[in-house]
Amino acid sequence: MNNVALALRQTESPSKAPANAASPPAFGARILVGMGGILLAVVIAQINDHVTEIAMGDIRGAMGISHDDASWLSTLYQVTQVSAMMFAPWCAMTFSLRRFTIGAVAVFAVLGLVFPFAFSTSALYVLRVLQGFAGGCLPPMLMTVALRFLPPGIKLYGLGAYALTATFAPNLGTPLAAWWTEYVNWRFLFWEIAPLGLLSILMIAWGLCILLIGAAIMFVLFLVNEWFHPLPFLKIQLLARMNLTHALITLGGVLLIFVAVASVPAAYLAEVKGYRPLQSAPLSLCVALPQLLALPLVAALCNIRAIDCRWILATGIGLIVLTCGVGSYLTSDWVRDNFYVLQIIQIFAQPMAVIPLLMLATNGMAPAEGPFASAWFNTIKGLASVVGTGVTEGFFAMREHFHSNVLVDQLGNRPHALAMANDGFARVTGLPHHAFLQLLDERMREQAMVLASADVFRLMALVAVALIVLIPLIAPRVYPPCAVASNSTR
Repeated sequence: MNNVALALRQTESPSKAPANAASPPAFGARILVGMGGILLAVVIAQINDHVTEIAMGDIRGAMGISHDDASWLSTLYQVTQVSAMMFAPWCAMTFSLRRFTIGAVAVFAVLGLVFPFAFSTSALYVLRVLQGFAGGCLPPMLMTVALRFLPPGIKLYGLGAYALTATFAPNLGTPLAAWWTEYVNWRFLFWEIAPLGLLSILMIAWGLCILLIGAAIMFVLFLVNEWFHPLPFLKIQLLARMNLTHALITLGGVLLIFVAVASVPAAYLAEVKGYRPLQSAPLSLCVALPQLLALPLVAALCNIRAIDCRWILATGIGLIVLTCGVGSYLTSDWVRDNFYVLQIIQIFAQPMAVIPLLMLATNGMAPAEGPFASAWFNTIKGLASVVGTGVTEGFFAMREHFHSNVLVDQLGNRPHALAMANDGFARVTGLPHHAFLQLLDERMREQAMVLASADVFRLMALVAVALIVLIPLIAPRVYPPCAVASNSTR
């Protein structure tokens, strides 16, 4: 373990490393088990975030908290999660990868057990903040292990496992939330992480045993410190590599789109059609389960030297454009079955948009630089999730208000038609006039939501097109790690 710590502290390039530097431990079953434990921990952290957000209505009812108070639970978790992602690689190098990861998983699981017994809203906030910090420490560790310990020939498959956390875990949240709330007990929304957390700890332990003005001024000083510090939180010099910079920009945009594409169908079915999470769950499973096969297939495709991973990336983002284009034709007649076409396209679009980015970003990167690249990737990943939620909800609300105002104006310009419709409704149903106005209000709000949802799809399609345009302008051609390794030995 001391050898691993020494190797992780070497931030210089291989040419400057001492001749007697400790080499990575031999790749074998223990490394795979340890990485599997970290992967399991990251997955349960992602699932915990999405499950509690999806089932927030049941949590609010069970714990007796208001809608506004409950909204802070998700916000605090996401913000603290992003903060932890920036500092986790540094902490892993300081306290050892194995100890730090096991500690983070243990804290995360224990807090999940305690959360349902919180006695006040303030206690809920404190527990959720601490759980966000613990959960945010885990994703950087997965990429660090993949970059540090896996040999070049299978490194891309390890990065594919990291991509699994952005495609498989979020889509598994809805069916799990439906299962716990409908058939078991809402407390298991939090308790589900305990047994999996214990299993993750055991796997890691065995597998990695070797292992505004003032703010602006302070931010500038932070960047200066990061530039000159021998062991920074974020190694800014890495951004000089065009492939990494392009990958980070594109990753942020792609994950923003993923958030919107996943949230719009669920929100539409819940608000317009009155679906419960259990009824919407098949949509998420349709994307989540095939990822177990799609991700290694895409990784194998990227590992072929003759295939330019930029074309795979462009194809994946092109499929996202197609998904958003189909979604832009959303009407109030759509039900769950209409969304399956979108989900089937996403089965291939998501891994084809993520794995090539990981390959572009990490190509030619020294093992000692892995933790810093991991910090950048996971910071962008966390920020994209938060920003994606904010952008989607903000743009949706803005367009909903716009369409609502347009519909009201159109109705106000036709008073005679409104009066005739009102009288006809009263004659046919025998109900009073205010019942007609209430029904009309519901229909107008429904149409405004439908039109706003279609606008979100259109906006995401434009973002995806912009990301495709960036590929030939910025992204350089790279080759699979195994091909580079074989060339270097000739």
